[in-house]
Amino acid sequence: MEIWEGDSALLITFFKASPGAGKPTSHLDRIGFMVCLVIQLTVATIPTFLYGNWSILFITAVGTILSVSTASLKEWRREKYKCRKNSKHDYAVTRGNGHSHVFVIQSGSASPGGAGPGLFLDDLAGAVQKSDRRTKTLSVCFAFLWICFMITAAAIKDNTWFLLIVGLVGMTQNIWVAGRPRESAAHGIPVERIGHTYGRREKNKARPRVTNVLKEVELAYPGVGRAIRSEFLPDHALRPQEIQWWDNPPYPPANPPPNPPNPPPNPHPSQAVNQLVANQSPQNQPPINPPLVNPPPVTHSPATNQSTNQQPAN
Repeated sequence: MEIWEGDSALLITFFKASPGAGKPTSHLDRIGFMVCLVIQLTVATIPTFLYGNWSILFITAVGTILSVSTASLKEWRREKYKCRKNSKHDYAVTRGNGHSHVFVIQSGSASPGGAGPGLFLDDLAGAVQKSDRRTKTLSVCFAFLWICFMITAAAIKDNTWFLLIVGLVGMTQNIWVAGRPRESAAHGIPVERIGHTYGRREKNKARPRVTNVLKEVELAYPGVGRAIRSEFLPDHALRPQEIQWWDNPPYPPANPPPNPPNPPPNPHPSQAVNQLVANQSPQNQPPINPPLVNPPPVTHSPATNQSTNQQPAN
């Protein structure tokens, strides 16, 4: 579903930097250029076969070569990607000062050497390095060639409609390239979206407030909401309870306690009875040894012995 910036007072989307920074991947633009070039050369060839006028084909070929050569100067790439690579920092980017949609680009997975796949985007805000002598010399040469080309094209008198069609096809392709929506990888900044967009308005509910969106982001990504807050909510615009909240945010525990083990299930009544009977069986009862009692000592008295030895009288 498309993200509409009118859904909330503040939208925050998170991305992760991907490998391939500084290398545009606009394959569709290149295909469109080749198709446009074939159409232009085909149209320019028509007056050559019909009227023997090769000036239209000559102007089309020379103009294409000059355009490609001028756009191939290394200075354009240097000015567009004049920043360091392998960044390990996170960036919050907006379309302008105070814009309602914030794009947070995280550093992404680092390489084994510890370097990230992204660009140092803060370098793009600095001054561009001055062009070298080679670029200046080539720029002067191309400017002179373009002037000669325009004078030559203006001198054509016959079959100018074909030249007009060639220019119309080229302008159509330029408008399509300039207005076509692209992904960030086509600009040389490949990123991968992670998570959801914070601040989206739910159905049949009011728009989330800026402070609520920032608090939600701060709890999910500690430090990010605090960094963005100064742009949208200065300190003098905060209430006392909000200042207290930002001084000590209620972060969730990093390592929540594990869940207690589940108690063993209650046995079936029949199983409980069988277990009780088994425990009370004689085989499971320990042997009972009678206590050892010393017998009383036997005393021998003379009278007893005498009476014992006497025979009964007849």
